[in-house]
Formats: sequence, structure tokens, C-alpha cells
Amino acid sequence: MHLGNGNNPPANATLGRDTLRLFALTPPRPDLDPLAFDFDRDTAATFETAQINDPTAYLHTTFAEHGGKLIVYHGLSDQAMWAGPLIDWYEKLIPRDEVGPQDWGRLFLVPGMTHCGGGQSTDQFDMLTAIQAWVEEGKAPDRIIASGRAFPDVTRPLCPVPQVARYEGGDPNDEKSFSCR
Repeated sequence: MHLGNGNNPPANATLGRDTLRLFALTPPRPDLDPLAFDFDRDTAATFETAQINDPTAYLHTTFAEHGGKLIVYHGLSDQAMWAGPLIDWYEKLIPRDEVGPQDWGRLFLVPGMTHCGGGQSTDQFDMLTAIQAWVEEGKAPDRIIASGRAFPDVTRPLCPVPQVARYEGGDPNDEKSFSCR
């Protein structure tokens, strides 16, 4: 493996390796060589963890009916996890549940953000205040203001799926120049 950043392997290599070794397998196998894992033969070792982490194995109706609120965000340049399956999961919440996720759940996609932050993005935002306002004041987040170290003095709105930020005119560095639609 080429180590282009000193002694550290790229994040996508270590995230996948360590997720398999330490999280997906029951029991964890820290010494596992992921290249020796046979996904056709050895998948039974992942069943127990899969059962407790299966996001589609249950309905969210009870959660929603009891006032539960959910905010999920994901970087569109995440080097470890593609956003496609998360978007599919989110869109499937509508037909699976009587209460649509627009009433109790929001998914925000962050252009350019890598795994949990970083990248050429506006990756600094406050989801905690957004969910607190939703739970305590009933104010669902229709946009989250983001900034980032990669773009000093630039703000952008993060919009809930299926909306995206559209430039409407004005200062291109100011989130107020964008609408969510």
C-alpha cells in the first residue's frame, strides 16, 4: 500500500479495514487480514452485528408518533461511505411509515465534505441547536448555515433532501444569496 501522507495509510483503507475487523465481526477480530476474508464464505460472522445495526429492520412509526426527531447529515465526498445507500434509506422511510420523514426526520448532504468533516467544503455547522429547536420549539430545520476552514469568509445553506441550494443572486460568498429548493 502506498503511504502518500507519511506513515499513515489513506483513510478509506483504514476505515474499511478497521470497520470489518472491529465492528462488523462478532466477536471482533483485531488481527484479521481483510484480504483473507471471504465475503461468500465468512458472512455468518457478520450476522449478529448486522441484526443490531439494520436500519430497515423496523418501522420508525413509534419513534415519530412519540415526537421523536431525527437529523442525519453526510459528506458527499466521504471516502469511506457512499451517500447513495443513505439517500435510498431516507427515501424509503416515506412508504414504510405512516408519518412521513418530512414531519420528523431530515437528511442534509454536505457537498465536498469527507468522512465526518474536512475536505473542500463548508463542513462547520450546528446540528445540535437545529434539533434542539425542533424538539423544544417545533421549528423543523429548513436550512442549516455552514462555513468551513477550506473556504474562509464563505457561508452556504445546507438544505434538507430532496432540496438543494440554488444561487439566487447577490454575494456568492453569503448564504443569504441562496435558496433551498
